[in-house]
Amino acid sequence: RADKRAKLEEAAEQSRKSAIEGRALKIVSDGADVDIPEVMIDRQVNAMLRDVSYRLSMNGISLEDYCKYTGETIDQVKASYRDEAKARVRTQLVIAAVAEQEALACSDEELEQNIGEYAAQSGASVEEFKKRLSADDLEYLRDRVVAEKAVDLIVSNAVLTASEQPEKEQKAEKKSAKKEKDAGKAE
Repeated sequence: RADKRAKLEEAAEQSRKSAIEGRALKIVSDGADVDIPEVMIDRQVNAMLRDVSYRLSMNGISLEDYCKYTGETIDQVKASYRDEAKARVRTQLVIAAVAEQEALACSDEELEQNIGEYAAQSGASVEEFKKRLSADDLEYLRDRVVAEKAVDLIVSNAVLTASEQPEKEQKAEKKSAKKEKDAGKAE
């Protein structure tokens, strides 16, 4: 029971952190003056479409069948993803700009730690996992570490007002303030 409670509390904390991170990134990227190449948006739309196609296929539905059911063409589906794709690319460019501006890098120790985490998730030993990694894979892992550092930097410097905080966070703060107020009355 205590284990379940700890897992639920950990999941709630992770959810809270993710919501704050998402909000801080949105604020920063919305305020950034970024030129977004159309080719990057197109690539992101295609990646999103591949993801949807994959998820549909896991349920035995092809993208073409999905389009028949919804009455949309693939081009219409792509168009519906365009705004989200543009926002994702904008955020990626902002994160890359912060990483470059702050000269963030991934040390060999951080790379090893990251590889160890992925190896543990896959159930392989670190040595076995490393054997499967290409130079591109290693670069991808390094880039992820740098991006995570940039996001952490953005979040740690963010000051969210009450209206900018995720809804769950606002409710928790109100509940906490009410408890403090009630505790004050009891004294």
